[in-house]
Parts: sequence; C-alpha cells; structure tokens
Amino acid sequence: MRILYADLICPLGHVFYNNIQIASISSRYDVDFVFQKGYAGNLNIPDGSTVFEYHAFADKKNVVINAISYRLYMISYQNYVSKVAREGNYDIIFISSFETLSFCVSLPYKTRVIAICHNNIDYIKTSRVKRVLFQRTSKEVYFVVLNKASDSYFNSIKVRHFLAGHGTILLEKMRFVKI
Repeated sequence: MRILYADLICPLGHVFYNNIQIASISSRYDVDFVFQKGYAGNLNIPDGSTVFEYHAFADKKNVVINAISYRLYMISYQNYVSKVAREGNYDIIFISSFETLSFCVSLPYKTRVIAICHNNIDYIKTSRVKRVLFQRTSKEVYFVVLNKASDSYFNSIKVRHFLAGHGTILLEKMRFVKI
C-alpha cells in the first residue's frame, strides 16, 4: 500500500507528533511526503522516501488580506497534494493537520483521505457554515479524533470518524479503511 503523508499547516509544534506518525506508518507501508518548503528538514524522513515541497506561505502584513490569501494558499496547496496523489497513484492520503474551511471547500480528492482533527472541532462548534461543510466533507474523508470529547461531539453531529487517541494512528484498526 502506498501512502502520501501531508501536513497542510506544517506547524513547528507538530514536529514531534509528525515524527511519531512517520515512524509508525513508514515501518509498515511505502510512504512519501508533501510539506511546505523547508518543513521536512525538521522531520525524520525515512531513506528512500520522496519528499514533495510546496512553496511556503509568507504574507504576514495585513490581517484581513492575510486571512483571505492564507485560505487561497491552503486551497492551492491542497490541490497540489491532490495532484501529487493522482500522479503517484497513491492508495491513501494521510493528512496530519489542516485548516478547516479551506480543507472542506477544496475537496474532492480522487484518493481515499484520512485526516487528523486537532483543534478543528473548536472551529466547527462556533460556525454553522463550517459545521455543515465538515459534515459534508465527512462523506469523503475519514476523520481521526484524538480524545473522547471530540468522539462524542462527532457522534452528535453525525460525522464519520475514528477515535485513536494521541500517539500512533494504527491504520489497521480503522474499520472503514480497507487495508
């Protein structure tokens, strides 16, 4: 099975988390990576894996323009991930973090997608638009939540998901992913 591992936000605070996931997944599967330019240097990428880089977002001058341009950048970045997945004939796109609104509007991917929800739930609880988009997105994406409160909330709004807890995501235990 070929997996394309992507972090759509690439926060420095997730380097340790990404390294845990990368070590686990790459020990069992053929994994390549997509990150913003320069982020892979922070990670323990296995030998023999390919790293695709997308230019990093750098506009930090105007908060209003920044919010709009950042989401447009995220949609463009996600289109790049989708293109890499199609051209590389990957079985799964594993997304370790994402920005909620741009992620939901940039679908569909042509490959199965597993996406880890960190604080995304905070955003969908406070926005009806984001919640509706998220519910629609869950028909195409397998979400993974990291705690029981998120699990309960996703059950209440009928979002397809898997409770994994912090640590290693074991794809074999996800009942809806045929491996």
